[in-house]
Amino acid sequence: MRNLIIRIFLAIAATCPFAMYADDPQITYLQPDYDIIADASIIKPDLINSMTISSAAGMELLMEEEDQNTQLAQDLLDYANTFIGTRYRRGGRSTKGFDCSGFTIHVFKEFGYSLGASSRSQYVQGEEIDQKSDILPGDLLFFGGRAGGKRVGHVGIAVDYDPETDEVTFIHSATSGGVRIDSTSAPYYKRRYIGARRVIGTM
Repeated sequence: MRNLIIRIFLAIAATCPFAMYADDPQITYLQPDYDIIADASIIKPDLINSMTISSAAGMELLMEEEDQNTQLAQDLLDYANTFIGTRYRRGGRSTKGFDCSGFTIHVFKEFGYSLGASSRSQYVQGEEIDQKSDILPGDLLFFGGRAGGKRVGHVGIAVDYDPETDEVTFIHSATSGGVRIDSTSAPYYKRRYIGARRVIGTM
């Protein structure tokens, strides 16, 4: 029980109102080297209650944020789908025609996000996604300009991940066919896939 209380104290210390206990000589606070020394026997019950409430509130806020991001991603994809069939246009960023980065710029701008002017500059925005299985709808997918190449030359928006095949469907503006939906299972994109990044909820 003593160890559990200490673990709770350390885990949510950042969210607790320590100011109200600033004059209590029994509590050891953060030192300049950020080592925390806490004796569970001197932690007051009202502090534990406050920590529990703060933790519950923090979890609720986190869940609300995740729900909001999920809904935002769905709205973004619904908007992106309205452009299916729009022709490819080099340097295009409007409904008259898009190139790949122009399409992602246009779609994300509608929801308050400002993306870089090229697929290469967008590749450094947001957070990197290490595993393909962690890709969520609305994430950005990046591809090389050449098979097996590491130089980013194309970008699309993830629609769905299939855990059975480990493949991702995505919407993008391709030189052949304009705005369309493809899959990373297609040989052309499978050989060129580089990685993914998350913009929604991180910028």
